[in-house]
This record gives sequence, C-alpha cells and structure tokens, in this order.
Amino acid sequence: MYQQYDKAAQTVLDYLIEQGFSRTPRKNFHRAIREFRRYLEERCLEYSHSIAKAWVKTLEPNLTRTTFLSFRRSLALVDDAARNGSVTNVRFSYDDESLKYRVPECYRQLLDEYIERRRQDGNQPSTIQMDSIACTRFLLFLQSKKITNVAFITPEIVKDYHTQAEHRTAEGKNAYIYRIRGFVRFLAMRKLVPETLEFAFATEKASRVSIVTTLSKEQVDSIRTFGEKSSSPSELRSAAMTIIALRMGFRSVDICN
Repeated sequence: MYQQYDKAAQTVLDYLIEQGFSRTPRKNFHRAIREFRRYLEERCLEYSHSIAKAWVKTLEPNLTRTTFLSFRRSLALVDDAARNGSVTNVRFSYDDESLKYRVPECYRQLLDEYIERRRQDGNQPSTIQMDSIACTRFLLFLQSKKITNVAFITPEIVKDYHTQAEHRTAEGKNAYIYRIRGFVRFLAMRKLVPETLEFAFATEKASRVSIVTTLSKEQVDSIRTFGEKSSSPSELRSAAMTIIALRMGFRSVDICN
C-alpha cells in the first residue's frame, strides 16, 4: 500500500547522502517521512501529495518555523521522486511563494556565477542554498529601489537594507548578512563594486545577556565536605581544584582537565 511512498522516500535519502548533505537535514527528513507514514497508517490512507500538504498545514501551529519548513520541503522532495523516479528539483514553490524569492533577471547571471563558484569551493548543498536565498533577498531589495546594476550599490543602500531586513532572531539576521557580504566580496573581486563596500555590512554578533547562576549554601557545603573526606590522589586533585575555584571565583569553563 505504501510501496510508492517508501521507494520515493529512499530515493530522496540516497540523494541527500550522495550530495553530501549533513546529518541534521537527513535526520529532519527521516522524522518527517516517518511521522507522515504513521499518519497514513493510522487512518488507512493511500499516499498522495495533496494529503501530505494538508497534513503539514495542520501541524504548522504546533511546530517551530524551522521544523515546519523542513517537513514541508521533505514531503515535496518525496513527491518529486514519486512522480519522476528520481530527485529532479530542489527548489519548490508553495502557493504564492514562487514569486517571493525569484532572482531578478538583471542579476541572475551574476548570482548563478557566484553560486557556481561556491559549489566549486566545495561547499555543502545546504550552505549553497542558504547563500542563494540570502543573496536573492538582497537583490530583490535592490530591485525594489529601482537599482538594476550592482555598480550603483552604496553604503547608504546597504544601511537601508539592514534597517528593513526582518528576521526572527539576531543570529539569523547575522547569518544572512554574512552570506550577502561574501557575494559583495565576489563582486569586488570582479571590479563591479568598490573593494570597501563589504565593510558596510555588519559583522558583529548580537551580544547576549543572561542571569549568572551561583552556588547555593548547600552546594558550597557539599564541596567543602568532599574536600575534607577526600583520600585518594584523584579525589585530592579534584578537591584541590574545586576549593581553589570556589575561593578564587573561577567559572566552570575556567577549569581544564
């Protein structure tokens, strides 16, 4: 009943391994196809991509954004393999999203050349995909500003892009900006933009502030008791390290074995 689905899923998995995808994408793919197959079995349903899309849509409110996108893409790959016998496409459009990240024609050749350069450098497919998405978003912004030639990119334009770029986390925004900076560096190597333009892109990571965890009185007493009762060389060594750390205010990361 699920032979077509299982065969297509295995075809995609073989493709991911062959293309050098890292462990995490493969793990996410395994989870998606396993949970969807369980859904089909519990309801005695035959596989179809329309059912897969509906199932993923119902899960969206209960999944993180990253997991939802991973599930949706995994099942789209299975559908492609089921229809064609192999993976023929790695870029999919979902409803109106087909226009969301479409590379402007005036920049397509430049981006294709950059992506090919990244591929020749030995980058993983998942890395190259993120490069493509990040750069496309920047190029679409340029198009919205009526800029059809990279020679007209200025630090002010870069600043405007920084201001309007929306991301769920500061780390995510930094990751995308890093990719775009690499693309601009590529343009500079080809003498299409000034060499200093890449410095208009932010490089610092967002700082993090967290509440410091301190030892309770009971934990301090436990450390001192351990030191008093230690007898073997190993115990005495550990006791010495912990007592010194306690008195000097060392952090756990300051202590090396």
